[in-house]
Amino acid sequence: MQTVNIHSITAGQKIVGVPNAFNHTFSLKHVPRYIENTYELKSKGVDKILCLGVNNPFVMKAWAKSYSELLFRC
Repeated sequence: MQTVNIHSITAGQKIVGVPNAFNHTFSLKHVPRYIENTYELKSKGVDKILCLGVNNPFVMKAWAKSYSELLFRC
């Protein structure tokens, strides 16, 4: 884990936020759609797909591992 300055990596970009990790709607519907549509989103000018959440870093790390494919495609 590392501390990240969100402003420095998102300045002038569009970002996606989620209310919390492992939320049924976001985990089962939204995140898989972001993964499926990564190339289409990038072709339309999206620089990065970031899912930001308000959980503690340990929960977020576990959630990220469940979507490791996203880390390699984005």
